[in-house]
Parts: sequence; structure tokens; C-alpha cells
Amino acid sequence: MNKTVTRRLYLSGLVIGLVGGILIAFGVMGSTVASPIHQIIIHNPTLFYPGVVIAVIASVLLTIAWIGALVKTAQLRQWRWFLGLLVLTDIMLLVYIFVGPERSQTTA
Repeated sequence: MNKTVTRRLYLSGLVIGLVGGILIAFGVMGSTVASPIHQIIIHNPTLFYPGVVIAVIASVLLTIAWIGALVKTAQLRQWRWFLGLLVLTDIMLLVYIFVGPERSQTTA
């Protein structure tokens, strides 16, 4: 996967996830919990459920970007980047989309 495609997927996933998180937060505000049965009554389901759907879409975009970056670093044989993306997923992917490798390592 091209790095610009990965960058667009990752950044759009972050923005869409932020929108979904805001909708979930506004949907949960004012919710009540009936403690004997632990039943939660969501105050505004009109915002909550679309927020959950939007957050799921954002997580799919972020996962596609992450898998694409893993495949690309494996193809380029950049094993340090691959291991970094595997262990430090979100932080390393943010670094990768701006300064990640474009070409394979040259052996001397």
C-alpha cells in the first residue's frame, strides 16, 4: 500500500473516530443507572448509536492503514519499522506516515 494512501486512511480514521467519540459522549451525557439491576438508560440514543457506528467505521479504517503499513514494511524488509509498528501500534503508525521508509535497505 502506498504511504500516501496509508496517511489518508489513518488521518481520516482519526478524525472520524473523534467525531464518533464526541457523539458517544453527548449520547451518554445525562444517562441514568438503576443500581439494583444495573440497567443503564441512555439519555440520547439518537446520538449514541450513530456514534458507535461511526467509531466502528473509524476503527476499520485505522486497522486497514495499520495492516497496509505492516505489509509495506515487510515488503521493504524494514524489520525495525515492522517490529515498531507491531508493538507500538498507534504511536509508531503516526510516525511512519510522515517519516517512514520509502525504499528497502541497501546492503553494503
